[in-house]
Amino acid sequence: MKKELIVGVNSFHKKELKKHAVRPLHTTFLGMPIRKWLYQLGAKQFAPDKIKKDIHAIRNLYAAKLSHTVEEKEREKLRTKRDKLIHAKEMVYAQGNWFMRKGEKPVEYDPVYVKENEKIFLNYFYSIGYLDAEVSSQTVTQKGKVVVTYYIKQNKLYRITSIEVQTPHKEIQTLLSQRIQTSFLQKGHSYQYQNLVKEQERIITLLSNEGYFACNEKHVSFEAKVFHEDATISLTILIEGEKGDIPHLKKTKVATVVVDFENQYDRENKTAMRTVWFQNVECRMRSHTYALPALMRKIAIRPGDWYSKRKIIETYERLHDLALFESITILPKLEADQLVVHIQVRPYEKVKCQLELGGECINLNVKRLRPTIKIAPTIRPLWGGLGMACVEASMGLGERQENTQESTQAYPFYRYMFYQLRYKFMTSRFVCYLPEHIIRLLEDFSPKTTLDIGYSFFRRPVCNRHKIEATFAYGWCSRSKHINFQMVPCGIIADFKNKKSEHTEVNRGDPWQTPPAFLTTMEAVCKIEPLPSVYVPLLSNYKKWMLSLGIEGGGLYEHIFPIIKNFLSNKFQYCQYVKFDVTYRHAWQLTQDTTFVCQTKWGAIMACGATAKEAKEVYAEKQYTVGGHGSVRAWDTQMIGPGRYEVNKKNHPQKGDLLLLGNIELRQKWIGYLEGALFLDIGNTWKLASHALPIMKFNWNKFYKELAVGGGVGLRLNFYDTFVLCGDIAIPFCNPSGNKNANGPPFNFNLSIDYPF
Repeated sequence: MKKELIVGVNSFHKKELKKHAVRPLHTTFLGMPIRKWLYQLGAKQFAPDKIKKDIHAIRNLYAAKLSHTVEEKEREKLRTKRDKLIHAKEMVYAQGNWFMRKGEKPVEYDPVYVKENEKIFLNYFYSIGYLDAEVSSQTVTQKGKVVVTYYIKQNKLYRITSIEVQTPHKEIQTLLSQRIQTSFLQKGHSYQYQNLVKEQERIITLLSNEGYFACNEKHVSFEAKVFHEDATISLTILIEGEKGDIPHLKKTKVATVVVDFENQYDRENKTAMRTVWFQNVECRMRSHTYALPALMRKIAIRPGDWYSKRKIIETYERLHDLALFESITILPKLEADQLVVHIQVRPYEKVKCQLELGGECINLNVKRLRPTIKIAPTIRPLWGGLGMACVEASMGLGERQENTQESTQAYPFYRYMFYQLRYKFMTSRFVCYLPEHIIRLLEDFSPKTTLDIGYSFFRRPVCNRHKIEATFAYGWCSRSKHINFQMVPCGIIADFKNKKSEHTEVNRGDPWQTPPAFLTTMEAVCKIEPLPSVYVPLLSNYKKWMLSLGIEGGGLYEHIFPIIKNFLSNKFQYCQYVKFDVTYRHAWQLTQDTTFVCQTKWGAIMACGATAKEAKEVYAEKQYTVGGHGSVRAWDTQMIGPGRYEVNKKNHPQKGDLLLLGNIELRQKWIGYLEGALFLDIGNTWKLASHALPIMKFNWNKFYKELAVGGGVGLRLNFYDTFVLCGDIAIPFCNPSGNKNANGPPFNFNLSIDYPF
């Protein structure tokens, strides 16, 4: 087939009809049928007779080897290897070579295929309300290739004039009338078959949440009267009880809830399980490992409650958020006319160790390679069975700072090492005293408490750096309102250096030479986004949109409690600041394989304090930078800005107090795991302090002239929506300083894991 044309409808309906076609034409990228060309390339190299000969030769070769082998282990290895080789050849024979499997076979003309498409197109228009639609086709042959044209007449659009509910159950009639505003069927709207399906699902879900355990698709049906004169439809929703093999609709109470903690090890070793009753819930466990009062709060459905599908799902989500169970199965079923809810959970291993290898490489420069290794054992369960702890120990090679005194001397690589030790404890409840009724109410928001303590040691020839960080955080979310909230009531940062040479030139812009710093922080972040489903991998439901609002303050506790400063050295720097962040991200699915994503960020940090020194100083680690992965990718991290400032040989990477950033990216799936991207980045930072240089300061009249602009292309390897490896090549289009050749090579290469945004 050469072409397939659709005449008589708009572009939206054309796209939908092509999706529903029995055998659509080959896909294109930028107007080129790449996948069709791949198949044709593979078909030229495909030789089925040769594959048969290869299979026969493999059988003969291994038959000879097996005849000369006596040991059974060696014979088994030979058989396994033979079967693998034969299986690979048989797969190629049946499915074609790699090019044929990844490509698309050209579509051949078939009159049966055309007639089937006519029926499908007609059904499509019936389903969206055009009950008088007409579809016909015409086939024209041109030089051995076929052009098929489908002629479509939509005619009148039928609308719903009346909706009536018929049921012998008055309680169901009242329930549906109270929820009529959430119905997918409304008077005056056009007839849509899909709305009937959605309405059936809505009614079944509604009744299932109100105690009707046996309610299914057989109980909800529709009758329609069609009036062709005025193109209207009268709908009747039938909710019936006992009829034939359909069971009578009635509300059911939960008689028993059984929670089983038996795992695979217990089954294999036939471990004796103890039965413990708590709040009328039967718990089967090996020992009292779990704090039953806290665990029972995670179970939303209890004996004596009306059956509710919503509470079943809510219980699953609460148990899943604990991150303590490898698998969770909830099965409600009738046993001797009583509803029993079985909850089977399989706990993780108590100790699980994970080893990670990684690192960074800037522009594929081996001299700037920074490999890291991390070992992270996780211990479960702790603190009444609802907590887990993770201890991370990592070490790696740090990057040498260019244009410094260290770069003038040749030091061995082991003089640039960093070591990190981190302890993280997480539990799915609030670690604070609250009344019992408030604790039960908070369970609806999946509460979490996290304690994170980390120590880092950075070794340098001139100066060693020590850093201690500790945070105590609360988090909760509302899945119905798409809100995820995190609050850090207390955080501590202690950052100090040990100079090895007193004659080192001090540069306050260099984080390695700034005075020791100590500060306490408070933070609150509110994210409004579609929360990921617990049933599919995270990247499969990658955020369609996200709005994040954050506020952070530093130095408050030192100001309220001056006694803290008395315990520390006078050499420490105390910083007080307020920081605001706003991030918005949105993704549009243009086609099945094409996604358009945009992101914008705004942030500001302002120093404040009782003294003039505190009002000027801002902790460098909290300031903003641009460049690198997730930012303006045409420049390396911290190598652009602030403002029109240009990094020279005597200065170090720069940071700013105000951030403006925007990114747009077009992502296209290609072949197999391979994806492509086109992107454009724009942004910069500025200084807000009064003592900053004029070229660093923000000016409303000319800030748009100081934005760094870069763009480029990228390749991504997306493995089953669980792991994404990105490689982006970005070219600077506009340098704020006006120097086109400043700050490095004419392009920048970024290699990273996960999408930039």
